[in-house]
Parts: sequence; C-alpha cells; structure tokens
Amino acid sequence: MRAGFIIPPSPQMPEAIMYRCDYCGGHLGPIVDRYYRMRFCCKAHMSAYKQRLTMETRAKIRQLELLAPT
Repeated sequence: MRAGFIIPPSPQMPEAIMYRCDYCGGHLGPIVDRYYRMRFCCKAHMSAYKQRLTMETRAKIRQLELLAPT
C-alpha cells in the first residue's frame, strides 16, 4: 500500500463534486498524493509536476511551507 492522504467518503458530499488530479485531470481514487494544496493521483504525477517548477516557484513554496502553522 502506498503512502498518501486518504479522502474518506462523506454522506454530505454530493456525487457531482469529483476531485481531479492537478497534473492529468483524471479522477482521484481513495488514496491521494498531496503537495502544497494540490492533489495528484500518483507519485509519478506529483514528481513530474515538481520537476516543471522553476527555481523561483520552488523557493516561494518552501517559504510558504515554513510560514504555515503546523
């Protein structure tokens, strides 16, 4: 089993709301990989997204992660 964030089913969530992968746009399953408020269907898509980021964007994300309350 891979590590990731599991979205629990919710009776209040209408079926019309479907979460999608921020890289490929595919539907997300019960296990979701996350990177700073973004959701990915697999670790490969999360890694591909990270590789596309510029150095300035990576630095901004690191700064925001440091400022975020834990």
